[in-house]
Parts: sequence; C-alpha cells; structure tokens
Amino acid sequence: MKTLPIIIYVGTALFLLACSRVESERIPISTKSAESRALFWEGMSLCERFHLDAAREKMLAAIELDSEFALGYLGLAMCELNHGAQAATLQQADELSRPVASKVAPSIILGINVLEDRNEELIGHAGKLMNKVSPGERLWISGTRCLLESNLDGAAANFEKLASMYPNDPLAHKLLGDCYLRFEDASKAVPAYQRALTLDSTRVCIYNTLGYEYQLLGETAKAEEMFRLYAHYLPNEPNPLDSYGEFLLRNGRYEESLEQYRRALEIDSHFMNARVGVATNLIMLRRHEDARREIRQQMLVSQSTAELDALLLMSALSFLYQGQPAQCLEELNVRAQYLNAATDPVTVAQNLNIRGEVLSLMGRYDEAEREFLQSTELLRRSKLPNTLKENNNLHHEIRLALYVDVPQGNFAAAERKLNNVDVICSVLPVSLNRSKLETMLHALRGAIALGKKDYQFALQEFSLGNRNSAATAYFEGIAYEGMEENEKASECFKSALQIRRLFDLPHALVYNNAKAALERLSRPVA
Repeated sequence: MKTLPIIIYVGTALFLLACSRVESERIPISTKSAESRALFWEGMSLCERFHLDAAREKMLAAIELDSEFALGYLGLAMCELNHGAQAATLQQADELSRPVASKVAPSIILGINVLEDRNEELIGHAGKLMNKVSPGERLWISGTRCLLESNLDGAAANFEKLASMYPNDPLAHKLLGDCYLRFEDASKAVPAYQRALTLDSTRVCIYNTLGYEYQLLGETAKAEEMFRLYAHYLPNEPNPLDSYGEFLLRNGRYEESLEQYRRALEIDSHFMNARVGVATNLIMLRRHEDARREIRQQMLVSQSTAELDALLLMSALSFLYQGQPAQCLEELNVRAQYLNAATDPVTVAQNLNIRGEVLSLMGRYDEAEREFLQSTELLRRSKLPNTLKENNNLHHEIRLALYVDVPQGNFAAAERKLNNVDVICSVLPVSLNRSKLETMLHALRGAIALGKKDYQFALQEFSLGNRNSAATAYFEGIAYEGMEENEKASECFKSALQIRRLFDLPHALVYNNAKAALERLSRPVA
C-alpha cells in the first residue's frame, strides 16, 4: 500500500512530462493573457468555417486584453475582407514580432489605414515593443505577409521552415498546405494537408481544401468524397454545402448544385458565396432574370459593403453571359460608386481592369487601354507594398498586349511588350512569382501566334499556359478550327463552356463566342 503514492506521483509526473512534450511540439502562442489565447483559437476556428464577422470580434477582444498580442493582429488580418485593412493589421503583427523598439503612429486606426510604404511602422498603441514572440510565430507572420505581397517563394520558404520546426503540429502542416493552395500547387498542398489530418483527424475543414486540391489534380471522385465528408462532419454549417455546391457547379451538375446552395442558405441566409452560387447556376441554366432577381433580393438586406460589392459584380457578369456587355459596363459603374480607392485600391483597380476587358470584347480598344492605365496608376499611387506594385506593372504590360494590341493585329507592339517582360523575368530568381509571369507570357505568345495563323505554335504555347482557364480552351479551339481539325476544336469549345469557379471572368468573356463556335461546327455541311 505504501507504494501507491509513489506510483501516483510517478504517473502524474509522466503525464505532466508528456503534456509538456506535446505543448513543446506545437507552435507557441505568445500572450500574457490566457483568455486572449483562448479567444484567438476561437477566432481561428470561426475563420476556418468562414464566420468572418464573428471571428473578427474574437480577435479584437483578444487584442483588447493584450495589446501586444502579435498573433491576435495576424488573426485579425486573416478575418478582414478589405485588402487595405489586411495590410495594416499584418504590419502590426510584423512589428510585434521584431526585437527592436518601435515608434507610435498615433493617427493610425486599426484596420482602416494602409501602409504608407513597406517600412512604415503601424503599431496602434504607445510605448516600446520588445521581442514578444517565438521564432515559429515570426515565420507564421512573415509567411502570411509574403502571401499578401504576392511574394509566393518567400511565403513557401517561411511555411516550409515552420513545418520542419514543428513536424508534429497539424497547424504547421495546414498552414503549409494553405500556402501552396494560394498559388495552386496541388501536388505539394495535398501531402501537407494529409499530414495535418494524420496528426489530428478532427481538423475537418481540411477536407474542404483537399477537395479543391484534388479537383486541380483532376481526381474528381476523390474531390467529391472530400466534400461529402466535410458536409457529413459539419451538418449545421453552410460552408460545406457551399463547397459541395461549387464542386457540382464546376462539373456541370447545375440542378444538384443549386440544391446544395439552397440548403446552405437555409442555414445562413447571408452566406454570400451560396447566394452567388445560386445566381451562377441560374445563369448557367440561362435563367438570367431569375439570377438578377436573386441578387436584387439579397442586396436589399446585405450586411456589408463587401457583400454588396460581390453582388454587384455578379450582376454585371450576368449581363455579360447574356450577351449584353454595355449593360455589364453600367453595372460595373454602379459597383465603382461603392468602392473606396483609399482603403481598398486593389478592388478598385480590379474593377477598372474588368471594364477594360469588357471594352476590348466590344472592340473599344482605346477606351480599354485608358481603363488599364488608370488601374495601374491607381496602384502606383497607393500605399500598397512596392513588390505588389512592381508585379502589377509587369501584368499590366501583358494585359495591354492581350486586350489592346493583339485584337487589333498590332503584333509588333504586342511582341515588344512581351520581350520587355520576358527580359525582366529572365533576371528574376527562380521563384513562384516568376513562374506565374511565365505562364502568362505563354498565353501571350499563343495569342500572337494565333493572330498570325501559326496554329501549331499557338497550341504549343497554350499547352504551357493556364490549363484551368476557359479562355485557354477557347483559343485552343480556334487554333484547331484553323487547322480544320473540327473534332478537337469542338472538344475545346465544350471545355470553354464549362465554368471553373465563381466570378469566373475569363469564362464570362469567352462564353458566348465559344457557344457560337460550337454551333458553327455542329451545322451540317451543305
């Protein structure tokens, strides 16, 4: 009997040692408040399930309890839908992760101002800030910041190191998977997500992301299984039904997709993606007025400017699908009235670029060029990071060549722009940013070759471009038609008619032309 206390003591010691070991194998969450830490985890869980407003409230509460809680600011940035607000909150997290003292920017209001430049210190509170976070947390913050700045190779380096530092933490592997998901590298994302699930099978939101990654890999059956599992484990959440609805939409199963989206809205009538999904399915079923009626009803009860913005964009695209580009432009003008270039220059620039692409479709090339130039000038004057601006300048050159020069047969001007960007790309370090630019250059080379009726070279270049684009499929169809390989052309046009995602602008731009081309090839020869 005397040995029992010893056994209990030893057992307790071993248990505490095991707990300590498990804790040391996880990414630390540095805060002086246990309640802040708990609020952070609640916010993360809500964010993963797309309850962004509720998640934001948790993060704000966590920061209120501990104003030096670096990951609290990071979590807040992850909840924000506004690009400018993301930049500000990420800058605060970044500063808190540094071991040096920082000055106060007293005019800064959290989540409102954007970066003046990459070095501006946006803290949001007074006093000196010493190094409050662990190396692992610094990697997390730095990696997320790289993603915001489109520095994809930097993001990958940070998250790979984080997963290596904490090989038994499922969160580290999930973050790595999320990083690869951002730049559509499914072959690397899937193993990271699978590792996270192996370590913690309760992280059911990973089934959602695995579903999307399997789709990118062309493994449709596995993708559907993941979405079904996601919906099974979270039956009272709208997002699993929304994700499954999007899967069905991508596979042309519109009525089934519509049912899933409707079920999601029964759970949460303000779940924006589901509302857009309903409208998209109605458009694909050629029920354009029904789609816009759905959008208008939701606009009356929209709860945020971000929600209203999404609805206006979907309304604009509905007119594009219906073959009414002028009406699409009018809707984009209405959308512009609700956007603020000071706090969200990225979305304002995006709206200008969409207008430019629609104007190009209408043959109004001078006006299209002005929209593209205005978009680039807006970002140049903005307070966004320089890396994002530099990247945009290169994309702008490609955009001008694709939508202004090539359609007018000005191939010399298009080739000059192509060569300029190609030279810059050639001196960039091997990186994911460079890879994305090279993919766009292949599309441009293909478009120039297609315009010159060099169909074989065009097909070669398109095969190296974005394979998940309706535009690529459409132009491949044009090339095959030019070579009088009508069966292959028809298959390409059918592929171009299949939507790839919600808000699929390339699909909307080529949809009617692809439909007309398919009908043209289907006519019996007289």
